[in-house]
Amino acid sequence: MQKKYELSDQTNVVDGVIVHRIRRLSNGELGGWIESEQNLNQDDHSWVFDDSVVLGDARISLNVKVFESSVVKGNTQRREEFFG
Repeated sequence: MQKKYELSDQTNVVDGVIVHRIRRLSNGELGGWIESEQNLNQDDHSWVFDDSVVLGDARISLNVKVFESSVVKGNTQRREEFFG
């Protein structure tokens, strides 16, 4: 598996949880915020944009795009949907 993003050095605190801004490896583009790599699939075209946040047990996969200032948390699994 080739990784599509990494966690940048930028951090923030959302709902008492430390989240990390993501960086696309192919072009250095900064994305939104995730708690850990378990929140965003590395294998497809899913992406967290802007100031959106994914944390807790939430998992973004199957090409889902999360936009604007959306917050996805808990044990939500988002597939084939768009948020924003």
